[in-house]
Amino acid sequence: MRIIGMDIHRVAAEVVSLLDGEIVKLCRVQMLRNKLEEFELTHDDHVVIEATGNAAAVAEVLSPYVDRIVIANPKQVHMIAHAKAKTDAVDAAVLAKLYASGFLPEVWVPDPGTLARRTQLVRQCSRLKNLIQSILHAHLIPPCPHGNLVGVSGRKWLTRQIMPADERAPLASACPARCSAIRRDDRSAGLMGSRARRRALNRSEPWTPSCRRLRADREQKQRTCIERHALAGGHRIQKQIIAVLREHEARAKAGDLGRKHGISEATLYNWKARYGGWTSPMPNG
Repeated sequence: MRIIGMDIHRVAAEVVSLLDGEIVKLCRVQMLRNKLEEFELTHDDHVVIEATGNAAAVAEVLSPYVDRIVIANPKQVHMIAHAKAKTDAVDAAVLAKLYASGFLPEVWVPDPGTLARRTQLVRQCSRLKNLIQSILHAHLIPPCPHGNLVGVSGRKWLTRQIMPADERAPLASACPARCSAIRRDDRSAGLMGSRARRRALNRSEPWTPSCRRLRADREQKQRTCIERHALAGGHRIQKQIIAVLREHEARAKAGDLGRKHGISEATLYNWKARYGGWTSPMPNG
């Protein structure tokens, strides 16, 4: 098995090979699709590159011609390997040696659908941020002192800036667009009704790993929301807890109750220890 290390840049990539412990400098390849396809590779080769802006495109072009393509985390690579001589060939050789020794920190590579969706979201966010920056620049407003212009602190800072009303309207519509969508997802994760939740859990279509992780995250957020409100000890929440405990006393299984009401079995038994035997809410829990 030959290991190909590539130090890729915007214009070209330095390529070295590692075979039987010997590093050989191959060539410098232009970052063009036809040049990468013409590069001599075999189906037994393993290609190692660093995660950069064009790494996904390089992996897509070379994947039909090699056995495996590995994308490395550049920050962790630089923490592991320190070289006195800093050249493109040395960086490519470091990638190949780390992969051969099993110490290469790899990154997760998304599927094409996830990558396309992420690219779309990044472009949309960049477009909105550029729109906000152009409005600020046109009205002599200094740069935002906060790191994230569309974060909570950044949005509060924007509301305090003085600008014409016709410019504030597009600014208000552009700034919270991404964050409001995230907040809507969080609310739907924490406040989804039991009927909708049962429909989501009983879907027959296959789930991808990313969908499973998303569903697990939403269920965890929902359980956390319910448990936090329960600890507050309000009368309405106590009534719901007592109703759940009555179902459990009526021989309902803990796992079924957890899926029905969006709580964990540990929470159910904690409620039973605290509220067991109650028939009506009491002040202060």
